[in-house]
Amino acid sequence: MPHRFRTLFQHTGDAVCLADAEGVIVEANPAATTRFGLAADARGHLRDLFADPTDWAGVARRLERGEDVHMPVRLRAPSGAPVVESITCVQMRDGPGAQIQAIVHAVHNPYGGDLHELYDGHTGLPNRAAFVTQLTRTLQSPAHRGSPLAVMHVDLNRFHRINESLGHETGTTVLSMTAQRLDACLRPGDVVARGSGDDFLVLLKDFVGEAEVVRVAERIARMLTGGYAVGEHEVFCGSDVGVALGEGGAADADTLLRAAETAMSSARRTGRVQVFRPEMRTDAVQAMRMDTDLRHALERGELRVFYQPVVGLRDGRVHGFEALVRWEHPVRGLVSPADFIPVAEDTDLIIPIGEWVLREAALQLRDWQGRYPEHPLGMGVNLSVRQFRPALVQQVRTVLEHSGVDPAGLKLEVTESVVMADADDAIAILHQLKELGIKLQVDDFGTGYSSLSYLHRLPVDILKIDRSLVVAMPQGTKHVSIVRAIIALANTLALETTAEGVEDAEQADNLREMGCTHAQGYLWSRPVPAAQAEPLITAPPLTR
Repeated sequence: MPHRFRTLFQHTGDAVCLADAEGVIVEANPAATTRFGLAADARGHLRDLFADPTDWAGVARRLERGEDVHMPVRLRAPSGAPVVESITCVQMRDGPGAQIQAIVHAVHNPYGGDLHELYDGHTGLPNRAAFVTQLTRTLQSPAHRGSPLAVMHVDLNRFHRINESLGHETGTTVLSMTAQRLDACLRPGDVVARGSGDDFLVLLKDFVGEAEVVRVAERIARMLTGGYAVGEHEVFCGSDVGVALGEGGAADADTLLRAAETAMSSARRTGRVQVFRPEMRTDAVQAMRMDTDLRHALERGELRVFYQPVVGLRDGRVHGFEALVRWEHPVRGLVSPADFIPVAEDTDLIIPIGEWVLREAALQLRDWQGRYPEHPLGMGVNLSVRQFRPALVQQVRTVLEHSGVDPAGLKLEVTESVVMADADDAIAILHQLKELGIKLQVDDFGTGYSSLSYLHRLPVDILKIDRSLVVAMPQGTKHVSIVRAIIALANTLALETTAEGVEDAEQADNLREMGCTHAQGYLWSRPVPAAQAEPLITAPPLTR
């Protein structure tokens, strides 16, 4: 080290450690020995300075990518207690081929304010306030004036279920693992922060065009779809990603953040990455109005339950119904479930709505059971992912007690994605529901995870073949083969099968030939009010 730099190294008030390429400390200046409690002839590893190994792991990954690191972390005080500090960690060359690392405990704070207030202790990331500060400085920086910027709002799906079923410690672990996955997706110079709850924020700079930003966002979405191994559990989250584009000097932080959040809400409804467009603001306002109207709908009795018959393919008779919620708006008329169910899911209104549908369907089934004892009937009721929590078991028990319905006739439907979000916890809930005497069916089978390793553990009675597979059967042998395989699998496991979306006699004949036991669809009837559905119970075989 040249003399002038040696003098600066020895006398600066910043704590500076030099380490080799493996992170082993080879030298520390007096400020570092004091700050970190090191001996004068310091030896050790840089990771030993970090109070949390995950903080060091994040720094090490970024160094391996050739990125300089400037961030708040938890370092060890001489007493051993963790203290939040701001660091700079870089890689340098020391002669031909020799690479060393330097960690500097900076005496200034690059985020402004109190580090303890700007640091997220769960993930090792800057929090929302720190992100806003950095985004504002970037937008105002002359160096970025006119340069493209992108802000992403990343929202984890189903995170609340992990907290509720497995505890906040597991949830915190998932957040930390998410931070690591996000960090692995990003490029040097990109910034990721913890927003609030299960939200993360990302700032991208130095990119060429919207397509590059979308590729990064889609990579993030793919990375967060994979399972998280937490102790003995494997949980699945998934994510919704919204993107807002801007440029330095032409936007403010609040505008970009609100635009990214609006795009994220659109992504939640569409199931894919969304880039903000001005018309999304109108959609957001309409969704807010619908949310308000929907809250009043339950109070004012505007919701209705319609019933679609489930027909036995061997005898053509009605063996039961599927209960489907409809909304009769006083001004708009009959509102499509495709419009209001996503709003109900987003706002958790689906929980009271779902409970109401279950209660109404059980009462209707009890009425029909009493008046048509010679026609054994079943009633399918869909369960939302929001409803699928431990409290559901008591809700179902209460409905059974109050309605007096025969539990064997009640069929609760869950999708594959609901089950696979946390398979172990879901299986436990399904077994508790099964103990109540009801039947269980997996809806939309063949479109989700379709994990055979879990299927044999599920106490289910029926597989419902998704409409998309049934409709596509005439288009080629691939879909026919998939449907045939699902039916064969069900038969092997002694399960019934119900095909959804049957619209013509040819489809019904093919499904019957394959061994499918039941079907529903417009071939027989659309979902109709109870008064129109009841005559179907005693009707002659519904063959066309």
